[in-house]
Amino acid sequence: MDSIEEKAIYHLKVAIRNDPQHLPSIIELCDILVKKKSFNEAQEILDHALSTTHKVSSFFFLQAKLYFETQNYEKVIIFVDQAIHCDSSQVKFYKLAHKALVQSKKENQAIPYLEKLVDLCPLDGETHYSLSKLLNDETEIKRKILLLEISIDLLPCNIEPIIDLARIYMQQDSDNNDQILLTETDLQKAEKLFITATEINPHSGFPLYYLGKLELSREQIKTASQYFNKSYQFNETKGKSAYQLAVINLHNNENEAEKYFKEALSFNIEKSNCLLQIAKILFHKKNYKGTLTHLKKASENAILEENYEYNKSNHYCESSNFVLARKHLKNAFRKKKLRSKIIIKNYKINKFLKIKQREEEILTAAIKLNPDYFESYFELAIYFINENRIEEAQRMLIKSCNNNWAHCESHFELGKIEFNLKNTSKAKMHFEIVVDLDNNHSQAIRMIEGIS
Repeated sequence: MDSIEEKAIYHLKVAIRNDPQHLPSIIELCDILVKKKSFNEAQEILDHALSTTHKVSSFFFLQAKLYFETQNYEKVIIFVDQAIHCDSSQVKFYKLAHKALVQSKKENQAIPYLEKLVDLCPLDGETHYSLSKLLNDETEIKRKILLLEISIDLLPCNIEPIIDLARIYMQQDSDNNDQILLTETDLQKAEKLFITATEINPHSGFPLYYLGKLELSREQIKTASQYFNKSYQFNETKGKSAYQLAVINLHNNENEAEKYFKEALSFNIEKSNCLLQIAKILFHKKNYKGTLTHLKKASENAILEENYEYNKSNHYCESSNFVLARKHLKNAFRKKKLRSKIIIKNYKINKFLKIKQREEEILTAAIKLNPDYFESYFELAIYFINENRIEEAQRMLIKSCNNNWAHCESHFELGKIEFNLKNTSKAKMHFEIVVDLDNNHSQAIRMIEGIS
């Protein structure tokens, strides 16, 4: 033990014995004991101080710090609030509250503390930026932009607020790949910010990655690929970039796509979807064993990912962070829909390989997971047709058409059923829809000619 520290502790204890209310000695001694992790001893001193002295903010703050060190974050907030009630001008009180709420994953509850910090420290860029990150509701977007603009001015070497502001202009949620209609003006604002970020920090892959996403929204695939290839060189964005490159290559270079999906998989990026896409590629290569293995893994991972998103949603709901609770719930539903697609792909491959399976049960399960996916209804309709359950097949085909009007075969099979039921007008209508969608569909053309 450091002898100077021991002497300091001894003299501070003497000072407190001589004057039990000597605030500087109590504060200094408790600080030293907390740093030494002598929590019980510090707590005894504080208990005595708090029992004999009321409305001393420093004691409440010391108690909060002690609870922070022992990871009792709920008690931290209780005592910080008491300290603030005694003295609302101390920056350190609000900063400790923010730290405690971050550690307890209740960041959204830190907004009032950060708002006060912004007032107390108008030139503290980190506080402005921390507050901006918590404003995720659509009604707060203008305020969020203002805070980010201030953060950028106050933190000229930090590219994170620049990227966050640019992503707002892109109006997209990169975690779930949903996009809404973008305006070129906003895209230009985002592009300028991302380029600025690359100039400030050329050793980060994030601005390059988002420039790739931006070019994708413009449907500039070649330029997007160039940016993704650049961001692929950085470990922080290697997995995300690999996934984007895999998707881009999926329809014209399956070998490249497979390579990049495997790379993304090694970074745990969209694991279940990567496994599904690799399974499809292996099927095209007639590697049926590998296909079924990857589909099994895809299904297992999709269930894990769905449960993870539900748990995250529940956690944020319990902490009243409803914005993030909704976001994770939406992600959970997305994983559930993906499970449906995996089931259908596995079903079709088993059917192709003539592997026996409980067809109606499997397809019904797929429909329950995703009632909006047309292919489940179509496959179930074909099964009903083979079982001569025509009325049920008809209902399934109508649902398939409603969910994907552009699916030719659903209209064609429905047209055949209507034709066999002597509903020639309806049959002709569906065959004409098929020809509108695919003017080379010879069977539909022949059926129309036969009806006419």
